[in-house]
Amino acid sequence: RKSLDGGGSFLPATWALASPASFQPGTTWTAADPENAGTIAIAFSALVGEGEHVFVIRSTDAGATWSAPARVDDVLPEDGGDHLRPSLSISSSGRMDLAWFDYRHSKSKKYSENRQPGDVYYSYSIDGGETWAPNLRLSAATAPLIFGAGNDALTLVSSGDKAHAVYAQDQNGNVRYETYLTTISFH
Repeated sequence: RKSLDGGGSFLPATWALASPASFQPGTTWTAADPENAGTIAIAFSALVGEGEHVFVIRSTDAGATWSAPARVDDVLPEDGGDHLRPSLSISSSGRMDLAWFDYRHSKSKKYSENRQPGDVYYSYSIDGGETWAPNLRLSAATAPLIFGAGNDALTLVSSGDKAHAVYAQDQNGNVRYETYLTTISFH
């Protein structure tokens, strides 16, 4: 739903993604281009085959039309692992930044429980979300991740030529989650 008066009222709901029953998006994360409010992107994970994968859809006309989903996580030889809970941000340059929880290095590549060892991965797009850079591992170790009902343990903020990813992980095994900040710089 879209508001044209700062949230005072909303237009009727429209479809951003009409998908078959075999492709159902999970939790979504939405971002708008700070320099062009008509450019909007939505990130989500969806079950495809044996694993959940991260996708982005985008609109350049304030949500009137939407692109087909673009897969962001790398296609791997064993592609059945889970890639979940993406966090999306758009920089003032138009670069789209995306980070997510990733279980490709976990003993069980499928998410099954909180505190399951996993990683945080990142990718970016400089062409409005049509194509994405190869995935970059941000976490220094595959270690327990906190996985709540929302996305409160992973967020991403774009700032000019930098992207800042913040996440919670227990890398030292003390059953306490430390907060990690990774800054990606573009030159």
